[in-house]
Amino acid sequence: MSENGDDVKLDAKVKISVEYPVRPPLWAVDLLFPSSGDKNGENISAFWFNELRAMEAEVNLHILKMLPFDEQNQVLAHQVRCLTMLFN
Repeated sequence: MSENGDDVKLDAKVKISVEYPVRPPLWAVDLLFPSSGDKNGENISAFWFNELRAMEAEVNLHILKMLPFDEQNQVLAHQVRCLTMLFN
């Protein structure tokens, strides 16, 4: 939730290779703020830039190191769960 009580949305784009699950999906995330008529939403999004890149790193890189070997084929499901946890 933003400072003025409006909902903030997470915009997540995922690129899934034809070689999935050998090549894990690649995620890109951004925050969508309610527009206030000016570019205030862009300024707020820039403020959260480092946190968003850290979320991407966690979902794209670190989660892969933590997956058990027998769950390597469910990497997309684990990435979705991880991203949900990070956003909350």
